Amino acid sequence: MALVTEAADKKEIAISYDIPEDLTVFADGNMLEGIIRNLSSNAVKFTRKGGNVIVSAKTMPDNSVEISVKDTGIGMNKEMTDNLFRLDIDTSRKGTDGESSTGLGLVICKDFIEKHGGKLRVESREGKGSTFYFTIPERKD
Repeated sequence: MALVTEAADKKEIAISYDIPEDLTVFADGNMLEGIIRNLSSNAVKFTRKGGNVIVSAKTMPDNSVEISVKDTGIGMNKEMTDNLFRLDIDTSRKGTDGESSTGLGLVICKDFIEKHGGKLRVESREGKGSTFYFTIPERKD
């Protein structure tokens, strides 16, 4: 996460976390870290200087854990969100400071999440920001 923090510091973007200390999930740690790093990196990339990113997690009624990454960035229109996870349509665009983007990271994140039995979804409004939500099964003790 050091690269994400460095990029956020450069753009004066505050990253905050709302994750209960006792929360556990049943997931590959490296994959989970990669998913959160990619979603956080995208949030920073598409947020203007002085914006905010919030990473949060909560247990859902079905005992899964929902993790979200919310930003105050440039957001996306419905056409873009509808095509975001497709390889056959180019949804890549430059970040707010000209950062490059391939759009591949989200496709990989979706695949990793689905391999864990979870789902990835996005809510976004142009000019208002985006929130990416994904679920992971909760650890059964």
